[in-house]
Amino acid sequence: LHPPWAECIEATFVDEQTTRDNGGLQTDRQTEHVKAAIREARKAGLTHLLHLDDDELLFLPNGRAPLHEQFVWHKDACNFHALTMEAVVPNAGCTNPFAEARAFRHRPKQYGSYGRDAGSTGKAFGALGIGDIEPDGPHHFGRHGHKGPSMGGLSTTKVLTPSVAVLLHYERKAMGFKAAGKYSGGKTKWRQNILGESFPLE
Repeated sequence: LHPPWAECIEATFVDEQTTRDNGGLQTDRQTEHVKAAIREARKAGLTHLLHLDDDELLFLPNGRAPLHEQFVWHKDACNFHALTMEAVVPNAGCTNPFAEARAFRHRPKQYGSYGRDAGSTGKAFGALGIGDIEPDGPHHFGRHGHKGPSMGGLSTTKVLTPSVAVLLHYERKAMGFKAAGKYSGGKTKWRQNILGESFPLE
């Protein structure tokens, strides 16, 4: 990374053995990490925080200005929600989805990542100017005592249109973790979701 971003990198590590258990202790660890990141981001003078994984990219189709306008126009919101779009890799032999994927699923019910329903599919920017902001799980934000079942509570959430911002998700299994299966269906479900093979919608 180049300055000034290189100076914003601070690696943290967990000493004990951990387990990938989505919705369990892993979520607790991520939430505590976001709480610490809120404190550090404020010290650095940052205004907004977004929790991204290493298989995700933030895409602003029309540049930064429309996103900044949303931050200015909605000063009472603490949770600026962006939709996730799932990369569809060209074939099972794909080794670098960032370079090879050219198509994306954009309908939440076809692949609901980071939320159990269409309304919470995606991740959110947290507005650090809201004094009592806190994580609502690892991917959303809410005000203390006013969080909802998803997306930080509707009264504190501004949903961003795809023309403003989307998150591009290049599923990690496409980088060599196909057999493990992030979902209960394992490799079959991976092929359906990531390779775009036909499957019935609920």
